[in-house]
Amino acid sequence: RQAFKLRGAYNKIRSLTPEEAARGVIACSAGNHAQGIALSASRLGIKAVICMPAGAPISKVEATRGYGAEVVLVPGVYDDAAAEAERLTKEQGYTFAHPFNDPLVIAGQGTIGLEILEQLPDVEQIVVPIGGGGLIGGIAFAVKQLKPDCRIVGVQAAGGHLGRDAVPGHDAGHTGLKRCRDHAQAVTLGLRRSPHDDRAIQHEQRCTGIPVSYTHLRAHETDQYL
Repeated sequence: RQAFKLRGAYNKIRSLTPEEAARGVIACSAGNHAQGIALSASRLGIKAVICMPAGAPISKVEATRGYGAEVVLVPGVYDDAAAEAERLTKEQGYTFAHPFNDPLVIAGQGTIGLEILEQLPDVEQIVVPIGGGGLIGGIAFAVKQLKPDCRIVGVQAAGGHLGRDAVPGHDAGHTGLKRCRDHAQAVTLGLRRSPHDDRAIQHEQRCTGIPVSYTHLRAHETDQYL
């Protein structure tokens, strides 16, 4: 059940040029992407630094360290960890591995969609959890290219309104769930990738019982990798 943590991260790390790998890789994450990058980098002999919010679950922090990464705990929430990762990227010259707003990460996550279609060719609906948006972006893009009629449903915490905040005209971060704050900005960026094509994927969210339809969940340039 944890295979999703590795796919996007490994695809990103394995695609680094020798120069990028030599500089070491840095990422920001509340836990899942952190573990994926840490394990992938360790397997490929690449230094990894992960910036995590200080409030991240201890189990995820320890797992990330256990996979060989240097963990930098940053006071605050996800946005603060992301800002620190960007600062260290500029200061130390690391290669930045974005947790979801990266076509290579999204493409890696999209392999889940390909496997679903291989194993369940008649599938009519796929339900995907939403965190940063990379997982649902990759799955939806891959599935829609091969089975356009398949319905993709994004699921998230009822009080967060995070998916709605990803749509132009809505603000991210105004959530009724304090613990969702780490992902409020994350999902906005992950789902608001600027596409270079006209493919639109419908995303439906149920938030406090009210269905909301979106038509701008699109993965940026992922087709060149799938």
